[in-house]
Amino acid sequence: MTMRQKVNGLRARARVYRLASVAATLLGGIGLCTALAAMALVVSGAVPVVSMAVMGGLIGGMGGIGSLMIAPNLRAKALLYYGREMVELADYPRAMAYLNKAATLAPYAPSVYIARSMAYKGLGHVDLAFEDADRAVNLAPDLVAGRLARARLFADYGLLEEAREDLLHALEQHPAWSVGYLELAQVQLALNDPEGSLRALDTLVSRLPDDPEITYDALILAGKIYEENLNDLDAAIESYSRAIPLAPDRKIGYLRRSWALRIRGDLQQAAEDLLEAASRPKLAEDEDLYHWIRAQCYAWRYMITRDRRDRAAWVEALRRSAAEDAPRYRFQARQWLELLAAGQFPTLTPVSPPFPAISLN
Repeated sequence: MTMRQKVNGLRARARVYRLASVAATLLGGIGLCTALAAMALVVSGAVPVVSMAVMGGLIGGMGGIGSLMIAPNLRAKALLYYGREMVELADYPRAMAYLNKAATLAPYAPSVYIARSMAYKGLGHVDLAFEDADRAVNLAPDLVAGRLARARLFADYGLLEEAREDLLHALEQHPAWSVGYLELAQVQLALNDPEGSLRALDTLVSRLPDDPEITYDALILAGKIYEENLNDLDAAIESYSRAIPLAPDRKIGYLRRSWALRIRGDLQQAAEDLLEAASRPKLAEDEDLYHWIRAQCYAWRYMITRDRRDRAAWVEALRRSAAEDAPRYRFQARQWLELLAAGQFPTLTPVSPPFPAISLN
C-alpha cells in the first residue's frame, strides 16, 4: 500500500465516523424530543399512559439516549483517523490537535495513545511518546498494535532487548501474527543475531505457508541476511529464487538476485534478471519510482551487455521517470539525462526498491 492509498483510506474512515457521529447526535435529539412530547401529552391528560403514542415516544427516547451515548465514541474515532492521517503526512502539530481531542472523548482507547505516541515521536518528545505507548500496552496488554508501537520505539532508541520482549509477548498470544515475525527478524538482526533472524523467518513461513505475499517478504529478507550478514551468496540466491515465483511482478526479488549473481560472476543471468524486472508492470509498491527502477535496471544491464538497445531503453526510461515519477525521482532522472547528454556517465549504485514498510493498522 502506498502512502497516498493509506492516507486516502484513513481520510475516508474519518469521514464515515464523522458522519456517523453527526447522525447519532441528530437521532438522539429527535428521540429525546419525541419522548418529551409523549410525556407532555400524558401530563396534560390528552392521551392515556398506555397509548401507542406514549409507548412509541418512550421507545424513541430510549433510542435517542443510546444514540447520544455512542456519538462521542464515533466522534473520537473520526478524530483518531484524522490524527493518523496527519501522522502519515508528518504534520505532527495538527495530528496532536486531533488526537488530544480524541483522548478526551475516549480516554480508555489504546488506539488513540498508539497514534499519539507516534505524533509525539515525530515532534521529538521521546518521553511522552514512551508514556503513551506504555499507556496503550497497559490498557490492552495483548493488543498487537500497542506492542508493535512500543517495540518500534524501543528499537529506534537502541533498547533492542525490550523491543524483542514486546514482540515475543505478542507472538505468544498471536502465533499467526506475520508482522511480528518480520519485525522480530529485524530486531534480532540489530542484536547481531542473523541466525535468530532466520529462525524467526522460518517460523513465519512454516506458520503461514498459504500466504504468498508474506512468504515472499520473508524469503526476500532471509536472502538479504544471507547476502549481507552471512556472506553466503548461494543461500541468498536460493532464497530469492524461491520468492520470485510467489509474486512474479514484484521487482525486488529480481533486483536482489541480479546483484547477488553479479557478485558471484554470473553476469548473463544477472542481465536476464534486470531485463525481467524492467519488463514487469507497475505495482502499488513502486508507483512513485517505477520508471526510475526501470532506468537503473537498463543502466546496469548496459554495463554488462554494452548493447545499444539497452542504452536506448535506459534513456527512454529516464525520460518517462522525469515526466511521471515522484518529484525526488524526477529530479534524479533529469540529472542523469543531463549527464548523458554531456557525454558523462552517472555513478551507479546497487538498485533495489525499499523493503516494504510494515504498517500499524
